[in-house]
Amino acid sequence: MADVRRAAGPHTGGMTRTQQATAAAPRPPGSPRQRSRRGRWVSLLGASLGASAGVLLLSGCLVLDSIREGVSGTVDSLSGKPVPELPDDLFVVLELDSDADLAELAVELDARVNPTDTTEQNVTAPATRKYEVDTSVPFPLLGARAELTAGEGATFVACRLIVDGTERASNRVEGPGSTVTCEHRFQLGPG
Repeated sequence: MADVRRAAGPHTGGMTRTQQATAAAPRPPGSPRQRSRRGRWVSLLGASLGASAGVLLLSGCLVLDSIREGVSGTVDSLSGKPVPELPDDLFVVLELDSDADLAELAVELDARVNPTDTTEQNVTAPATRKYEVDTSVPFPLLGARAELTAGEGATFVACRLIVDGTERASNRVEGPGSTVTCEHRFQLGPG
């Protein structure tokens, strides 16, 4: 046993030549020690990805619940306060004005149920048209557009578009044979 220690020498800390060779040699890539380190990193990465996916899934479910509650009209998704139910009827009112009869009136209502696309000739001015929109679906009205063409002898033509009691568009154009457009598109989502 004394010969082994002497061969190791004082600078090696008492290790045999075999132990020195084993400690100094680099480990091959598939060695058990490297596999266990790699396995730990893979496990940590998998756990963190799984946790992230769980958080995203949970937040997605909460957002969908908020949207469903907001659309049904029961709870405001931001404040959590009750929201009044939407009225059963939604009205679009179009007020037309000119100092002579209108040559043409074209109206388009981009409604999700029963959209309207009508054209009238020789409309007496001033006039009002009222259209009812079915509210049985979420976001029942996506947009409304009216185009008026002044009749013979008219010096101006004007329109106002009112949706559910709120003026959404108005316009006035001067000159004989003028055409005026009142249009409003409802934006769904962030603006």
